Amino acid sequence: MNGRLRSLLALVSSITILAVGCGGGQVADDELPAELRALVAQADGLQAEILSDGVVTVDEFERSFLASIQCMEDQGLSVEYTFDAEAVAWSMEAIAPTEDALDELDKIQQECMAEYQDTVQAVFSFQNRPSAEQLETEARKLASCLREYGYDVDHTNVWEKSRDIIAENGDAYYECRVASQEPDS
Repeated sequence: MNGRLRSLLALVSSITILAVGCGGGQVADDELPAELRALVAQADGLQAEILSDGVVTVDEFERSFLASIQCMEDQGLSVEYTFDAEAVAWSMEAIAPTEDALDELDKIQQECMAEYQDTVQAVFSFQNRPSAEQLETEARKLASCLREYGYDVDHTNVWEKSRDIIAENGDAYYECRVASQEPDS
């Protein structure tokens, strides 16, 4: 890898957020669960500013995402990322400049995301969560697609098996996840 070591963030819920536009819509701050209200109350800086009106827009989410990228870059990491505002999908790959810096990579990522993104992302995800019917439809589509790749899943267990599938074949999972959120034609 040309002397550069890479760390790909590969957590389903925190690395890829897709198709929230079909979700349940915005909810007022007082409708947040107690755990989220506690996180919002502790937020400061940019996250507190974004969360101050009780609603997180796509533009605000992107702003927090880009601030966390800038934080990582300010601390010496090279970060390759995508943010698709229309699909509300994002990914990032942080690159340590030397082998010695690899030990600090995860710590830097976690600190920057905690400072600029985590609470905003949690509230955004909650406010745009899909309905039970949407989740059922998505689970059926996702399971069907993953079966085409040879995975033994159905709509009742696809979410539980997702982490293992991602570890084995993240590209297939991502392709199926995107396809599962496409509107029926």
